[in-house]
Amino acid sequence: MPLDGELFDRADRLLEAALELEDGERAAFLDRECGADAELRRLLDRLLAEARTDPSFLRPGAAVRSTLLERFLNGESPEDAATLEGAIVGRWRIVDEIGRGGMAVVYRAERADGAFEQTVALKVVKRGTDTDEVVRRFGQERQILALARHPDLARLLDGGVTPDGRPYFVMEYVEGEPIDRYCDGRGLGVAERLRLFLRVARAVDYAHRNLVVHRDIKPSNILVTREGHPKLLDFGIAKLVEGDGAEQTVTGTRMRFMTPAYASPEQLAGAAVTTVSDVYQLGVLLYVLLTGALPYRVDGTAPGEIARAILERDPTRPSASRAIPERRRRALRGDLDNILLKALRKEPERRYGTVAQLVDDVERHLDGRPVAARSDTLSYRLSKLVARHKLAFGTAVTALAVLGGLVAVHVVRVSRERDRALEALRQVEQARDELNELATFLTGLFEVSDPSRARGRTITARELLEAGAARVRRELDDRPLTQARLMLAIGKVYRSLGLYDDAEPLLTDALRSRRANLPPGSPEIAESLAALGTLRMLTSRLDEAETLHRQALAIRETRLGADAPAVGESLNDVASVLFARGELDDAEPLFRRALAVYQRSEGPESARAVEVLSNLAVTLLQAGRLDESEPLLRRAIAIQRRTLPRDHPDLAMNLQNLATLLTRHERLAESEELYDEALAILTRAFGEEHDQVVQVLSNIAYLYELEGRVDDAERLHLRTVEMRERTLGPDHIAVSHALGKLALLYWRHDRIEDALAAQHRMNAIRSAVLGSDHPRLVATVALEGEMNRRLRRLAEAERLFRRSAAIAENARGPDDVEIALGLHGLGRVALDRGTPASAIAPLERAIELRRAALAPDDPLLREIEADLERARSALDDRPS
Repeated sequence: MPLDGELFDRADRLLEAALELEDGERAAFLDRECGADAELRRLLDRLLAEARTDPSFLRPGAAVRSTLLERFLNGESPEDAATLEGAIVGRWRIVDEIGRGGMAVVYRAERADGAFEQTVALKVVKRGTDTDEVVRRFGQERQILALARHPDLARLLDGGVTPDGRPYFVMEYVEGEPIDRYCDGRGLGVAERLRLFLRVARAVDYAHRNLVVHRDIKPSNILVTREGHPKLLDFGIAKLVEGDGAEQTVTGTRMRFMTPAYASPEQLAGAAVTTVSDVYQLGVLLYVLLTGALPYRVDGTAPGEIARAILERDPTRPSASRAIPERRRRALRGDLDNILLKALRKEPERRYGTVAQLVDDVERHLDGRPVAARSDTLSYRLSKLVARHKLAFGTAVTALAVLGGLVAVHVVRVSRERDRALEALRQVEQARDELNELATFLTGLFEVSDPSRARGRTITARELLEAGAARVRRELDDRPLTQARLMLAIGKVYRSLGLYDDAEPLLTDALRSRRANLPPGSPEIAESLAALGTLRMLTSRLDEAETLHRQALAIRETRLGADAPAVGESLNDVASVLFARGELDDAEPLFRRALAVYQRSEGPESARAVEVLSNLAVTLLQAGRLDESEPLLRRAIAIQRRTLPRDHPDLAMNLQNLATLLTRHERLAESEELYDEALAILTRAFGEEHDQVVQVLSNIAYLYELEGRVDDAERLHLRTVEMRERTLGPDHIAVSHALGKLALLYWRHDRIEDALAAQHRMNAIRSAVLGSDHPRLVATVALEGEMNRRLRRLAEAERLFRRSAAIAENARGPDDVEIALGLHGLGRVALDRGTPASAIAPLERAIELRRAALAPDDPLLREIEADLERARSALDDRPS
């Protein structure tokens, strides 16, 4: 039954009159008023039946949201009510019906194949409505749900076709209540409702970023679980932003695919529906959550009247609602009034341009900062400043009242407060000017890719970066903070691409500029310290990296508080440096602190909490605590599979970490499967020669070696060396890492000449990049010495062992445990030369250093002790 505004207007008036009559009088009244209009009579009969069974049906606005009326709006006839309860569909047994719409029926279902217990929501096209258009839309909904990897969006689990040929799909079953009822039932305050709304809005923003417009956002499509987690449901009328021509194919019945009370003006008018239509519907949702009513005063509940109100009338200012307590009206007055009215503009171009902008304004309101929806007057900004610093301003006012006699002193104090306030306002103005400057700069930068300028030549991302860096230095000298911000941004991109030499001057100059132009201890300085610290770590300058990251941590803890997310970032950064240095016992507690910060501030399944969880797991893995590491890695992967797209690089990194762990457990088949999945994801994301792709290939090569596929392992290691050389140059530090792994392969398989050639070149690169006395050379130089010793090149071996010991002593003092590597080698060289007396002193000192620092069962310690015993035996066997 198509939507007919006049029909519903008549039904609404007659319903009101019929309800005034006794039950015995209604039939005659309806016979007389409806006459031969069977459609009108059927509608009234069912409305009266609904009124008897659902007391909420007659509340203002409730009829619009009732299940019965939605069925009429969707053109459903009585015969459409056929049910599948008790039937087996695919792997699922239908339990009962839980919802019904224009295209489909939703059932609660349970697993029927006995694999495990699971309750789901199963949605199937209604019999009789499975036209090509409906099936297309149904398939589109399934496609949309397959894209959804957000914790606040219902997930797609399965799908197929019923025995009678109707498509269905299976979603996670959400046990909760509509968001408006949840808020009202628990008496949530304004701030709590806003925070719950923000989770929903962020889920919609995620959908938009995946090219999906929902188009039916309303309380009944948002269920909140007992734990307080909202879930956005029903993408049945959603639109894929690209490639969907549905708007041109349903003009005759377009109102069947919306909920009139929540529809945007452009939906009702048949105009183009875009992401700002969802902005409007989010505005209606927030209005209902805060006031308990719809934004428009409507004389009746008929859809035609609702449509006219939305298209022709202005929404009621939220704080003017008389249905809410005065305290809440005061809370809505001002910012929230303006935020809601901006979201509800009839003209799409006058609303927030994106859901992210709406989210930002609500967050700014919660933080007590100025919002974009309010005119930026001096008095308004001062009022927000006072609100954020109530204690300081309250103290000043109290002091004036108590010490009224000291007028002159307080005038000075107030003057200082005024100066501080004006300085804060100046910074706001400067930030706004910087944003305008940034927009102009970026527009000019990307003009180089315009076909009229490029003249047919493809402009690469690196060329854009180079052009951007040049323009930053050339054009923004008079705006040092804007210049620093852009240098930081471009430097980070260079760093992420592995172009460390290009990133270095930009990040260094950004830090220098911020230190020169901002007060000491500014958070922006901490941001630059952290960015440069990460670069230092990536280039193996670990001491400098630790210093920079600890400076950033100190600033952030002082300025932002111990639980600020930025503090979690710095704790993770410092821990990562300690991990890279091999100081696992010191890194672990810092990772745990960072994890606690993120779990408190952003939630246990936030991206950064999962990142730190992964880092902690890898630290335990590196420490050999495999049984502790594995459940953490599996938890991280489970969260990422729920919350990230299936081809997200972060998921690939944890798949690789788990594969490494399983390799150590000798579960090689499972490990190889995980490596293959990680490799496929990273290759799609970054191309075949990215740093992370090379890392996976290197790990797969080691796996091949364990499986006995030595030739395949060698082929992959040679390929990684070649890829590093081609993308980064022959003398890059990353080339040395690849050469080191190739050398170890040869070494383990007694190809000593080949191993020595790779190891010698690796050490040459490291010496050139890190410096000839860098502590990371201690072990690798000692290994090169051992390779020479095995080839009986004893003079070269002795030189390398002495160099290894000297590097360790110079870097960390005369008692450093790693000095033992070089001393052990010197003892072996003396034994090879047949001079055991010369071997005893270096071997005894090596044992002393190892015993002081390591456990008695240290394998190398036992080896050194065996060599010392051999030297002593050789002396004892000599003739006296």
